[in-house]
Parts: sequence; C-alpha cells; structure tokens
Amino acid sequence: MKDLPFIILIVLAFTLGCGRLTERFTKSADNTTVVNTSSSEQTTSTTDTTPPSGDPREDVVQASKRFLKLPKFRANMQGHGTSDLRIKMDYVAPNKFHIYFLDKDGQVKTESIMIGSDRYMNFNGRWLKIPGATDENAIPKLRDLFNEEGLKTLKEVKYEGDEAIADQPAHIYSYRSNQTNSNAPYPFTSRIWVGGFDGLPHKMEVTYEGGQLKSMTVIYDFKTDILIEPPV
Repeated sequence: MKDLPFIILIVLAFTLGCGRLTERFTKSADNTTVVNTSSSEQTTSTTDTTPPSGDPREDVVQASKRFLKLPKFRANMQGHGTSDLRIKMDYVAPNKFHIYFLDKDGQVKTESIMIGSDRYMNFNGRWLKIPGATDENAIPKLRDLFNEEGLKTLKEVKYEGDEAIADQPAHIYSYRSNQTNSNAPYPFTSRIWVGGFDGLPHKMEVTYEGGQLKSMTVIYDFKTDILIEPPV
C-alpha cells in the first residue's frame, strides 16, 4: 500500500518523464491492451493567441506555468511497456484526486479518491474510508514538479510544427533530458502539444530509454466539470 500515494503524481511524472514513479505504477497494473483515448470536444475559438515566440524553451516554460494555475483538470493516460496500463485521473486544487484504472474496453477496474490525507477505496461498489492513509508531507506538492529547477533539466527544446487538437490549433514542441536521479532514472524524450488558443498543454508523449514503462501518452481535458467530494 505504500506505493499508492504516488498515484497522485503520475500525471506530472508522465509529463516530465519521471520514469521511477511511472514504473512503480506499471508494476501494479494488470496486463491490458490499450485503446485510443480521444481529446474532449473543445468549444474554444480557433484563433491562435499564443503563436511560437521563437524561443521554444520559453514557450514550454510558459505553458507549464499556465498549467499550474488551473483549478481542475482531467488526464487520460495510456502507457505501453512490460505491462500496458490505462488511467483516468481527475484533479481539483489543491489536494483532491479521483483515480480510475481502466481495462482495455474503458471499464473501471479499480477506483480511489484522495482528499488531503484521507483515501477512499471502492470495493465492489462499496466505498471504504482509510483515514490518514496518505502522508501529505511525504508527497511533493503538485506545483513543485514544475518549478524552475525541474524545467532546467529539459534539453534540446525544439519547435516541431503545428497540428490540430480537436479542430483547434496547437503547436508541437519536443525536448530531451539526459539527467538521471532517483525520480528520473532513465533519459527520455518528450513531445508536447500546446494549444494556440489557450497556451495550455493538451497532449504529451514521453518515450523512456529504460525501465518497464517504454512510452506514455497523456491527453488533458480542461472542459469537463469536475467535482470531487468524500463518497462516504
């Protein structure tokens, strides 16, 4: 059970390529076949208000800062490796998470809610509260993973061109990190789709050069109305 609190970090671990965290989830997931997850329908104007500035690194930094200010979001994640996995995670600032492990057909296999230090597990339709199951002091704050030090590890940041996301303009950037540490034991490369209409990251693809998890795709949903409350 000690690995479970780390699940609230996976969306950002996938974003920045923190292989050690993602590998821990790969070990706990069943071997499933992953199917495609499409981005949520967007209703935002197609006007490109955040075109590439000519400084790819700064564009990625600014997109990360906008992401950190969001009060809520949904992340749909698909990983391939020794064991494939599919996860949906809802987040409401500052400390509410609703996590679903899904099967190949998109049906929920396991479900949990974390609010502060309390965790709730769904066992066959019945919710069980586990007070104090999460040590909040032992978990890095969500925004800390996008701080200046973390962004300094990104190398070879490049603008790769444009591609529509749900019929909206998006700019693609790639970057690489050779730096390894306890949270990121393997080099990785990543691509990020930044919405031209809002400057937010809408899609991420990460490829790892070691470990059980070989690749991860994350698609963000900022439009769905998310509410996370104690289920019991």
